[in-house]
Amino acid sequence: MAALTAAEAQEAIETTAAEELTGTPALEITEKLTAAQVLKELETTAADELTDAQAVALADDLAYLELTKEQEDALFADDEPKQPLPPPSPPLYDFRPEALAPVARQALDAVRAAGVEWDETAEVDHACWRVETGKAYELASCAALQDGAELLGEAMVGGRPVSVFRLREPLAVGTHRIRLLELPAPKEGSAYATGWEHIEVALGSDEELEALAAQLRETSLLKVNWRNWTRTSNREVRVTPPGLPNFRVAFHARPLDQVLADERKDGSFVAVPDDYWDPQLDCDRAEEAAALARYENLLRTSQYVPAGDGSLERLLAS
Repeated sequence: MAALTAAEAQEAIETTAAEELTGTPALEITEKLTAAQVLKELETTAADELTDAQAVALADDLAYLELTKEQEDALFADDEPKQPLPPPSPPLYDFRPEALAPVARQALDAVRAAGVEWDETAEVDHACWRVETGKAYELASCAALQDGAELLGEAMVGGRPVSVFRLREPLAVGTHRIRLLELPAPKEGSAYATGWEHIEVALGSDEELEALAAQLRETSLLKVNWRNWTRTSNREVRVTPPGLPNFRVAFHARPLDQVLADERKDGSFVAVPDDYWDPQLDCDRAEEAAALARYENLLRTSQYVPAGDGSLERLLAS
């Protein structure tokens, strides 16, 4: 079979393109270019701008060829190669049930396996996400709001700000639906890795909490933290499940949003002072505001970017 010359190939393309525009039946070409000739022809005419019809005709011709992967890459590569995205940073936020559910289920099962029992219908009301820096706290707060969460309050707790959000969609953990997010700012001298740190079970009454505490005093299978047991408001007992050294299950009498509402009523709610944040963070806040504006624009143009997909981190790195 004779191969077309480059000039003959170009003439065939132009003829086919004209016929497609006029609706005339296309010329049946029995002789086809080899893959090498097509590549050479493309290189020769790279500076020429094909019309849409010519491009379609060329694509039709190429459909008859069996190309190697290298030849396909050469044919269909963009004019300008795309720069690869930088590797994603550790997430500042990942408020998704897929990220929380496995560890939360394992933690609850481990506490029950140690012989501690409570009403299975008791609400798992909130999950706590920890961050390492003040800047990460601000960014995670913005991310929660951007994802549709409602800020119920930001108060001083234990010497640093803690924000409580009502999530747009509860986090599914087994049969439980966790509707609140607790986001503490980092406290000086107390380091936490970024990520989920604990879930809370609201038992419903002080009597139920006392009964559970009695069980915990009798077991040696769990590491129990009684540090907040004696405080006057919202006392707590916290358990570290076996095999999960960085995760806790906390037990309270009331859910966190009820505690927050009660503190507002009785006057024990302490707002974050205006001068709490180091003035050095002013520049960071301006930078964060600009980043958030870019992120919101990205959401508008892309309609929706799921939380935790790394888009915010890549945007900040750009």
